Amino acid sequence: MKILRNAAICLVIFAALTFTALSIVYKVNVEPVDKNDKREIEVVIPSGAVANDVGKILEEKKLIRSANFFKLYLKLYNKGNFKASTYQLNKAMDMKTIVELLEKGNNINQDEVHLTFKPGTNFRKIAKEIADNTKNTEEDVFAKLEDTEYLDRERVDSIDNRLLNQIIEVINNFFI
Repeated sequence: MKILRNAAICLVIFAALTFTALSIVYKVNVEPVDKNDKREIEVVIPSGAVANDVGKILEEKKLIRSANFFKLYLKLYNKGNFKASTYQLNKAMDMKTIVELLEKGNNINQDEVHLTFKPGTNFRKIAKEIADNTKNTEEDVFAKLEDTEYLDRERVDSIDNRLLNQIIEVINNFFI
């Protein structure tokens, strides 16, 4: 009976110590890296970035302490639907604030224009619409469509009418 009581006491002490240690680790990782450092740090979240990529970017910029804890935090709170953009963050932000900002997105690129085209719209109409709504000419748009490096970056392998929907997506991402 005494052995059983001692084992139970050891188990309770172990559980309490484990809980305390995990609470401290959680608190340290969720809190701001430096509450007094409000200098803005530019962070670029690229399109298609997953939680692991975002965590590494934030850790490299020293905005969070651990990319691995960041991934765990996202799983615990079912977060991680980040918007690709450029953000101004600082070390005084806690993890919750950073995650909320990255999920909300921002309007840092005031020159970005969003246009929508119906499937079947021909290239000339698309180029004219872009020229009417940006500082670019129709010739600029056609030059972009012939720029294979740009198209490769946008994952479009060739220009063909059958790929109109993919090209429209590229054009929708065309910046002023």
